[in-house]
Amino acid sequence: MPKGNRIVPPGCVLHIVNRGNDRKIIFPEPLDYAAFLVLLREARERFGVELYAYCLMPNHFHLVVRTTGLDEISAYMHFIQREHACDLRRCWRSKGHGHVFQRRYWSKVVEGDGYLMTVMRYVEANPFRAGLVEPSQSWEWSSLWDRETGERDLLQPSGLWLPDGWRTIVTVPLQSIDLDRIRRPAKIGRPRIRDLRAA
Repeated sequence: MPKGNRIVPPGCVLHIVNRGNDRKIIFPEPLDYAAFLVLLREARERFGVELYAYCLMPNHFHLVVRTTGLDEISAYMHFIQREHACDLRRCWRSKGHGHVFQRRYWSKVVEGDGYLMTVMRYVEANPFRAGLVEPSQSWEWSSLWDRETGERDLLQPSGLWLPDGWRTIVTVPLQSIDLDRIRRPAKIGRPRIRDLRAA
């Protein structure tokens, strides 16, 4: 089946996710997480994509970015994923052994400041929700840790005011309606099956 065209309006904010093929680990060692953060910094300089939030988990990653359009985000993601996959294949001595990532990447447009704040909460709470750490800001490979320590300077100012006590707000569970909205891709320009049957 052909891949659908991405819709990326100029200047939009995107929530991007990708995971290891067959849910395999893509960050086996702390050095792999650190190397991916270096790629994020280099990609920011090369492609002018603004990074607002991120979280690297053992078998997947989340990014919240603003881009000027489809060409820029495609080049940005191609660079990051290609370089990380090549690094892993070199380390594992498994060049030519299939895909590292399960797909090209999943992305969804984030519209409005309220929804952006919800998505950032979702992304930064990932390690806490997964039971990897408590509290969430102690997960070194996320933007919440970055906000708390100020050591990496990876994040661009989003123009969004984050309330006092943000690290506490992040760990408050989101409502199921918000989780569904974040996790389910929007079907743009395609009718639902039941609509076709009713026609």
